[in-house]
Amino acid sequence: MAWAADPLDADALLYVWRDLVATLVRWWVKHPEETPEAMTRRCARLFAAAAALAPEGGR
Repeated sequence: MAWAADPLDADALLYVWRDLVATLVRWWVKHPEETPEAMTRRCARLFAAAAALAPEGGR
């Protein structure tokens, strides 16, 4: 992966990942009716949708 060669890219990605997880947890707190199983399925759908937006081959 080309981005892995740049430590600042890796650092920025770490921040994005942390904020993504924190945001999903905050959303879940506001929707306590969602079970852990439902949240797992929701996250899988969200990640699959995001992956579908990525250019072919991750480029």
